[in-house]
Amino acid sequence: MSINKYKWWIIGGLTFVVLATATGIVIHSRRKNKGVSKNKLKNPKPKSVLLIGDSVSAIHDYIHNRPINSTYSALVKKELEPQGIDVDVLAKGAQTTQWMLDNLPSKLKEKKFDRIYIYGGINDAWNMSVKPEVPFANIQKMVDLGNEHGADVFVVLGYKIDNMMDYRKMKPNNKYTFKSEDYIPYINEYKQFQSQITSKIKNANFMPVFDLNGQTNDGIHPNAQGHKDLATIFVNSITE
Repeated sequence: MSINKYKWWIIGGLTFVVLATATGIVIHSRRKNKGVSKNKLKNPKPKSVLLIGDSVSAIHDYIHNRPINSTYSALVKKELEPQGIDVDVLAKGAQTTQWMLDNLPSKLKEKKFDRIYIYGGINDAWNMSVKPEVPFANIQKMVDLGNEHGADVFVVLGYKIDNMMDYRKMKPNNKYTFKSEDYIPYINEYKQFQSQITSKIKNANFMPVFDLNGQTNDGIHPNAQGHKDLATIFVNSITE
């Protein structure tokens, strides 16, 4: 089976990775960041933030050429920019970490970012043509680029898989998957990826796995409430 073709069909680019243990940042709830320590950050009060990702983070629908206003990235921009914090987004649906890495250098040339969040990897994990070590190598290169840029780089670990990735909500495409249970191996593949991020990536901050409490309609992407909750997590991590 070509998981490459399958992957583009099912997720259109969800991905994850992100924030806090290396700098002592710990998120204790979806609503507040308690016990935040920013003494190790180069830019503890960021004025410019770059969010990197796939469909979960995208703020533009390139197929229909229209803005997306419901994702967490769009909500973060809406809340923080009136406070004087510039929020830029490098994200596109159905893209792997290779696309993110390829497009990051030109983004870094545009402006100086105080903080960078990298939220990717699921498209890589669900693509059998991508070797397991590739997303880790790509993320590490992005971390290194961000550090060279003078930014504090956060790798987003993503949501708690067990109560979000529900194969029973995933619709078979009758070409690569014929029943909902066919998605289970791919969910397990992503779990493996997520569990190794903190041991594979060096010189980065990590945003711990966050719990969106099953706020999904398709078993993969956060729904409207899930994106609102996710936006709260990011806003708190940036401002507290």
